[in-house]
Amino acid sequence: MTDFDVRETVARLLDEEPGTIADDANLFELGLDSLDLMTAVGEWRRAGLAVGFAELAAEPTLAAWARLTGNSFKPENPIEGTDEAGPFPLGLMQHAYWIGRDDAHRLGGVAAHLYTEFDGPALDPERLTAAVLGLAARHDMLRVRLTDNGQQIVGDTASWRGLTVHDLRAGDPAAALDRIRERLSHQKLDVEAGEVFTVELSLLPGGRGRLHLDVDMVAADAASYRLLLAELAQRYTDPSRTLAPVGYSYRRYRADRPAGDPVAAEWWRSRLADLPDGPRLPLALAPAGPPQVRRRHLHLDAARRESFSGAAKRRGLTPAVALATVFAEVVGAYAESPRFLLNVPLFDRAPLHPAVGEVVGDFSSSVMLAVDLRLAATFAERATAIQSRLHAGVGHAGHAGLDVLRDLARHRAEQVLAPVVFTSALSLGELFDGSVRETFGDPVWIISQGPQVLLDAQVTELSGGILVNWDCREEQFAEGVLDAMFAMFGRLLDDLVSDGPAWDSPVVAPAAGAVTVTARVVDPQGRDRTWWVPGTLLLDGHDTGQRAFLHPDGLVHLLAGGGASSVPVDRRRLPASDLERAIALVWAEHLPAAKIGADDDFIALGGDSVLAASIVARLREGLDSEAVSVRALLNAPTVAGLAAALLDLDPRLGDVAAVFLEIEGLSDDEVRAQLEGESA
Repeated sequence: MTDFDVRETVARLLDEEPGTIADDANLFELGLDSLDLMTAVGEWRRAGLAVGFAELAAEPTLAAWARLTGNSFKPENPIEGTDEAGPFPLGLMQHAYWIGRDDAHRLGGVAAHLYTEFDGPALDPERLTAAVLGLAARHDMLRVRLTDNGQQIVGDTASWRGLTVHDLRAGDPAAALDRIRERLSHQKLDVEAGEVFTVELSLLPGGRGRLHLDVDMVAADAASYRLLLAELAQRYTDPSRTLAPVGYSYRRYRADRPAGDPVAAEWWRSRLADLPDGPRLPLALAPAGPPQVRRRHLHLDAARRESFSGAAKRRGLTPAVALATVFAEVVGAYAESPRFLLNVPLFDRAPLHPAVGEVVGDFSSSVMLAVDLRLAATFAERATAIQSRLHAGVGHAGHAGLDVLRDLARHRAEQVLAPVVFTSALSLGELFDGSVRETFGDPVWIISQGPQVLLDAQVTELSGGILVNWDCREEQFAEGVLDAMFAMFGRLLDDLVSDGPAWDSPVVAPAAGAVTVTARVVDPQGRDRTWWVPGTLLLDGHDTGQRAFLHPDGLVHLLAGGGASSVPVDRRRLPASDLERAIALVWAEHLPAAKIGADDDFIALGGDSVLAASIVARLREGLDSEAVSVRALLNAPTVAGLAAALLDLDPRLGDVAAVFLEIEGLSDDEVRAQLEGESA
């Protein structure tokens, strides 16, 4: 293969002119991401070139890739015809979706589906019906039904129940819209009867309308959902236009796609002993009620997205990996262990046919990402390590994440789940085609859910920026946990949007309790735990062996036998020495806490890397000492701990702190009078 061929492939993926890409430019910094690299590797492998994802990711430049891909291509084999009639097996993810619908399975009882509402002009019901029927006639997977033995059959016509129209033009439609949303957000379509999508329309006052669209992921993944919406908008706006048949089918794709990769399987199996569990987060003792998926979201506008992405790329990181690291930091702060597995979905649509981009179906897979937050490091260093592990895993994605979990279950002789998911669709472009928003209006509600998922954090492109969604199994978590986690995610992301110290300051897990108690809860590393985070109970420093968590009601709750009892908290210890009081005084100037205890943790009080830099600058000036540093603060993140660490570095600080406190205690007039007296 020539350098020109490599350049052409990369230029196409980056949507750049070939001649504008320097030979030694870091391609990740230019915007190439893991999915782009997967696409290139897939094309080259199918053409007969033995090239690995990991080795290309390790040297992401045109010059290195030209060297690594110096072999010649073999001619591509033509795709043979495939019988389109009769049943064919479910894919790996399809099968997991199907099985997980059963209530008997752990974290089951839900359908994997994607539901969206669009608020826009009132649509014509007959025209919309014709557009939907045309869509189903062109795409075979909208006519699929599942059998009771894990097969799927494509019918001649869709088993669509038809368009449901809600006339809400009289009065206030809010309550009715809420009821529709609640019903459709959590429905389980009858996929064994061939019902894989629903479309409903609400007619609203003032000539407005709301389109409700729900698609089961057994028939269409997220990328296919976008394709369907774009075509639906096209069919609605131009009903006379005839679209050519796709010319390829999901069934043929499944037949053409090689099953399994023995090299990848061996790579994963050699690592089973070192893989951690999924994160153990603070869950409700007794989840009540049916499955309830709720969404939390935030949006980075185009300017903030550009700032964040630029900061990531300057450090050789993809924006998706940087966001995954923010998520990992939050999960690690609340998880029982700093080592855990994240489930990372992949949109792996192999270019097996020129028309494959028009095919609707489930092309998704996943990779297991092992996260290890035990070692102190800067955020950028942690993100680099996560990116390296992700690239290695994606390079062996021929053995899918579900297969890895099954191997792990056999290895341990127990079920293993990875129910915390990070989904990046940043490489897929805007969430909704411009024509979709022009035709149907603004997406005012989006939610997805799936079996065996506790928390799915999703990042995607919207309105030129980045939309972050957390779809969470609300009933499974202890009260308040998800709100606290999402708030922490937002704070960390805000710190990183500007290219400031948060990227390159040491990161410590925000895992210390908001109060120090005689009855303490600590994790396996001996750190005090935050509210709702389970750990081991200590009484007067002695390990009781009991599981517990610290609750904001002022009690340590013991977890035993499915129930809970509680231990009263003792009072917070106040700063004692002059240096402790000086540190607490400065903290109080920068942190939202009204009072600062000697053993209160900096992060638990609302601190972050940006505030740490401000506090350090203030203490350096007030104490006249270079011993004060961000690293010292984050490595000893309590008032007492920082005071002890600083005294070891600069023993005179005890006396200096006394003078600092005396000056701080003076009024402006008293300071002015003393200065005038000294000058006289």
